[in-house]
Amino acid sequence: MLPGWDLSVIEKTCQYVKVTRLRPYGQHCAHDRAIWACYESCQTCGGSGCVDAANSRGWANCPDCFWGYRLIKTQEDLDRTIAAVVADFPEALAPEGAVIEIPYS
Repeated sequence: MLPGWDLSVIEKTCQYVKVTRLRPYGQHCAHDRAIWACYESCQTCGGSGCVDAANSRGWANCPDCFWGYRLIKTQEDLDRTIAAVVADFPEALAPEGAVIEIPYS
């Protein structure tokens, strides 16, 4: 992998909202360790979410994680963990339709 490929902070923030359905900022963030415990940094991309493109002239999304982190627990475990955060911080839930798909190359 060439040095320098990485998703932007905005792209990673959007992915956090997409997979957790939680707002990316707020009081709940100090308590979302259990959510992050459901993930590990992806070995394929080194946690960047990007790999060299097949033509070696750019980058592509990591085929193993898409955003730098791989789910290491079940989706049900993640859903329960998110529900626990929302139970304590109802305002943490992102508004419906808050996730915008970012077009990647």
